[in-house]
Amino acid sequence: MIKTTPYSWDDIFIRCQEIAAEYREKKIDYIFGVTTGGIIPAFVIASLMKKDYLYSNIRPSKEKTNIHGTPNILIIDDIEDTGKTKKVITGMFVKGCKIHFEALFKAKKGNWALFPWENLSQDHVNTRQTKI
Repeated sequence: MIKTTPYSWDDIFIRCQEIAAEYREKKIDYIFGVTTGGIIPAFVIASLMKKDYLYSNIRPSKEKTNIHGTPNILIIDDIEDTGKTKKVITGMFVKGCKIHFEALFKAKKGNWALFPWENLSQDHVNTRQTKI
């Protein structure tokens, strides 16, 4: 059986509050949620910070996301593992945007995260896992 770490809605909300507090004074213009795991936490953080909320699928493209001006953007994901998502997402924005990246949790070798928005059945754990 795979070792798992289940996170509750309370765990998620507490972490969202921590991130919002950390970035409150950094003049963030937009909160960007990475699909699928970053959408819910990004929305919560945007609400806590009273900021605009954006989201997009992770699809590398030659087209850059052009947001007017050179805003400070806080990108939110649920888990940080290899750094690939961070690289792809930060590369989506035009030069001049100041990009900040935060994941709710960092990966732990040999362990799998179970988030409250996921199905927690064992079949789900065996077939659709988020490695932490």
